[in-house]
Amino acid sequence: QKTMMPPSGLSGGLLRLLLLCTVLLENTVAFAPSRRGRGRAAPIIRMGSSTPEGKGVMLGKVALSSEAGGIDELKRWLKAYPYPAVLPVQPMLVDREWSSDNRPDEPTAETLRVTFRRKPTDAKGPVDGGIEITLVTGVDAADHDLALTLRALSEGNYVDKSFSQKLLAKSIIRDLPRVPKVSITSVLHSAMLDGG
Repeated sequence: QKTMMPPSGLSGGLLRLLLLCTVLLENTVAFAPSRRGRGRAAPIIRMGSSTPEGKGVMLGKVALSSEAGGIDELKRWLKAYPYPAVLPVQPMLVDREWSSDNRPDEPTAETLRVTFRRKPTDAKGPVDGGIEITLVTGVDAADHDLALTLRALSEGNYVDKSFSQKLLAKSIIRDLPRVPKVSITSVLHSAMLDGG
């Protein structure tokens, strides 16, 4: 009994393409039933990252010192930073205002969120991760008076966004010396130092 086979060039190429698509899909997106509703996709949580209720993965932390008016300059600079120019194909939304965290241990912490956006569907909301920028003043008067922390936002992540998040963090840290009246004392943690 003879078995019908398609032309070898066509079958081999199609087979390789199907295998590649399958591997990419399995390694990129994780779907699971949601507790909130049937058939909804559950966000992925990367190893080493936090749940949406906790703090995100640290992308960078920089100790800064400032002259008079330097804190306001830094806050204006971070709000006006050209985030879309770093990731031109990623839709994003920058908070209009800094929000105060009112943490007992860090009463002077203020946060600015840059959220990645996507077209919402029945299974997915409009938020697709992003980064959280936290500015803490009065850290250590002897050494530095500012600390800038960059963390990954995992809210709404269905696809791993760590590459884009690290790219944004690296760009911000690299451009910090351009801020008037603010100077870097030390880079305490950076995705650049971790080989990311």
